[in-house]
Amino acid sequence: MTVFRKPGTAFKVTGFFLACLVACLCGYALFGHRILAASYSGSPLALAQHLARVDEQVTLLAVTAFLSYFFYLLLFLIVRRLLRRDADAADTMPTRSSAGPREVAGAFLVYSLLTIAYFPTVVAQLGSVLIGPPGDNMQHLWDIWWARTALQGGLDFLHTTHIYWPGGFNLLFHPFSTYNVIVATTLGWLLSPVAAYNLLILLTFVLAGVGAFLLIRHLTENTAAALLGGFIFAFSPTHFAHALHQIEIASLQFIPFFVLYYWRTLEHNSTRNVVWASVFFLLNTLCSWYYMVFALFCMAGCYGVTAYRRKRLVLTGPVVSSLVTAGATFVIISPLAVRMLLYAARTPGISTWGYDDYVVDLLGFVVPHHYHWLSGVPIIAHINRSHTGFPWENAG
Repeated sequence: MTVFRKPGTAFKVTGFFLACLVACLCGYALFGHRILAASYSGSPLALAQHLARVDEQVTLLAVTAFLSYFFYLLLFLIVRRLLRRDADAADTMPTRSSAGPREVAGAFLVYSLLTIAYFPTVVAQLGSVLIGPPGDNMQHLWDIWWARTALQGGLDFLHTTHIYWPGGFNLLFHPFSTYNVIVATTLGWLLSPVAAYNLLILLTFVLAGVGAFLLIRHLTENTAAALLGGFIFAFSPTHFAHALHQIEIASLQFIPFFVLYYWRTLEHNSTRNVVWASVFFLLNTLCSWYYMVFALFCMAGCYGVTAYRRKRLVLTGPVVSSLVTAGATFVIISPLAVRMLLYAARTPGISTWGYDDYVVDLLGFVVPHHYHWLSGVPIIAHINRSHTGFPWENAG
């Protein structure tokens, strides 16, 4: 609470950081080459090349540290200023009213019509035209087929001999979207796998819009702003990009519902809000492991804002509610999680690559993406080609 309250504190911390950075660079310049040369046993030419590579890495790390520090300092100062304004506004904030049934029904209708307008071919040929070009969507279509096949034949859903025959393949770490698989094999049983897959993708747009509408309506009490905000969230470039490829990441529809009820839990610690927050935390987890992690970050951020407002670090009620909200899901998924951890412990070949490749580069949040109509502009095309990962991964 007291960090950076005085203007001079930021300058002092910055000075300390710069002094440490300069000290590290001086230490490397004075002693680094000597230590490396003493520990190197190769030829003089190889030593020179090795030292040049190390110099390049050290320079890159120094520049990255320098730029990152000022970026995060600026971000911290902005967040602190916003928190102070929020705390001041919270003192005079009236009790919020919820959206009425007519408003919710109207929002559902608007987002349904928009979804039909964006996917007319798919809606007209729901069971024969798969959303997106052939890619990961084919794998997720196979997931639905395999779930139905395993259920009908009484087979082990997490192991199949239909691939890598005859030994088969363990599917514990396969990127299932459990929620979508369950819905496709229960409520969508009478539909073909293609129709079930397409309908699940289309519903993500409608439900994401309604969820964001409810959240923004709760925060602003402005129906028009909530409708616009729901459109921006549900029909964002990121959502469209992943809807063409990866159903688990496209299934972001439960995120705003979780944020809404968790925020209500912090405002009014009622059992009803805790139950709904727990339900949507579980649904997010079943859609994608990513969204479970994001939900935990969201809980930490919302709790931090609430603690700042109330000028207390530990809020007993919200802490208990948060533990219940996340703990219920951890208990439900624990049999699968324990099985995955045990398998990973016995299988050293489990890969952890990709976490630093499939990311959104900073420019990806502001530069028109690969699917945008401006993507053909030379400078925009060049920036997109320089991004990390695939086009649908770096569309921010």
